[in-house]
Amino acid sequence: MIRSLIRREIARSEEKKTIELTTNAFYLANAVNTTGFAANNVWELTNSPGGSGVQITQGTGASNRIGNQVTITKALLKMVLLPYNYVATYNTVPQPQDVRIIIFRLKGIDKSLAAAQSVFSTTGSCFQSNNTSAGLGGDIVDMVRTINKDVVQVMSDQIVKVGAQIYNDGASGGIGPTFWGSNNDYSYNQLLRFDLLRLGLTRKWQFNDTSNTPYGYEPLYCVIDPVSATGAAHSNTTNGRSLLATYQLEIEFTDA
Repeated sequence: MIRSLIRREIARSEEKKTIELTTNAFYLANAVNTTGFAANNVWELTNSPGGSGVQITQGTGASNRIGNQVTITKALLKMVLLPYNYVATYNTVPQPQDVRIIIFRLKGIDKSLAAAQSVFSTTGSCFQSNNTSAGLGGDIVDMVRTINKDVVQVMSDQIVKVGAQIYNDGASGGIGPTFWGSNNDYSYNQLLRFDLLRLGLTRKWQFNDTSNTPYGYEPLYCVIDPVSATGAAHSNTTNGRSLLATYQLEIEFTDA
């Protein structure tokens, strides 16, 4: 009891430091666009898509570490999802999107980003399929498929809906046979927050003297799987883009 009170008092008096990792307007593709999907839709949560990761440098400032270990006291992922509107080279037919967002860990020996991107691909093993496994289909059925728990430990699994502000394929401004817009079911944007400590992010991070990149923690991944509400895979162009995303990772830590 006394020991617990002492630890609590020490924690209150420790200086809280904050760093932020922000990635603006990266696109999200449908799973059938394999190059774009692997690059942006599956990433390790302390790294942005493309590999720009959290760095904590040594020093005495409000965002520096003193030693080679820190304790994470807060890790908040804030995300905005927006529709990718009409662009001839990227999205010739904007469609409302059902979006499945899964935060997960990998089971097994290989827990690298490449392994996570391989599991969540059209030829992967992310879903259970009777006595075997299957990859992403890129269609609406992805929203209800059962996760293959032999290879994936699910920490969070949710579905949101995003609709273009307006899309009209009619000529000369008229109402065409296909007309979509945001409505009470499909929102023009989705604002999302995830408490990563509650979802299993390792609290103790270690550093090597020659590097400001943390190590010694188990990777936590995110996959965003947008699919067309029409049911079919949405692949109108080679580099098809369905959504835009912005996210900010806010991390609070103490020297310990």
